[in-house]
Amino acid sequence: IGGYTRLSKSGLSMVKWKPHGGWLPSTQEAWQQEFEEYKKFPEYQVMNRNMDLNGFKRIYFVEWFHRMIGRGIGVIFFGPMVYFWARGYFRYRLKLITTTLLGLGALQGGIGWWMVKSGLVDKNKTKQIDKTPRVSPYRLSVHAGFAYMIYSISLWQAFHLLRRPQEDFINLKNLADHNFMRIKLRQAGILLTMVYLTGFLVAGNAAGHS
Repeated sequence: IGGYTRLSKSGLSMVKWKPHGGWLPSTQEAWQQEFEEYKKFPEYQVMNRNMDLNGFKRIYFVEWFHRMIGRGIGVIFFGPMVYFWARGYFRYRLKLITTTLLGLGALQGGIGWWMVKSGLVDKNKTKQIDKTPRVSPYRLSVHAGFAYMIYSISLWQAFHLLRRPQEDFINLKNLADHNFMRIKLRQAGILLTMVYLTGFLVAGNAAGHS
């Protein structure tokens, strides 16, 4: 969803951020008010001056849906977490991991707005060479990188919980195999991180068109 938001150039359509979220505008007047707010910023003034209200509604919905999906994931995660924690199913390690994931998810929302703010700046008033209205590629990389990190931790923890107890047992016979696998996984993780982050920088600078 985040990738589609980027490709459809919808990310700068919502020029305000509310941590608790909100519904879509429910009346024509409310839509027009949001559109007028959008018109005050460089993306409309430089790139979308011919956009009408219907066109604005399309990009606004994409960004709104993107933000609400993020909040929805947080609610879906928090509810079961509180239930299982209260019932005593979590050991210390799992409490630490779930709390960390919840904190990272909340931080991700703030990072997203920090990224969007960089695209609302009038670059004609800055020393940047590229005056195209778009978010900072560095902030985009941080935002996308955080998303992959949260997903990776969640996936790793899920695999850990699904593993049978006997598969977690290390002895002299399989110690070398375990160590070899750990080394290769770490190397792959570093390589994938570099590929992802450089890819986000390329996308953020539109360098792929060069």
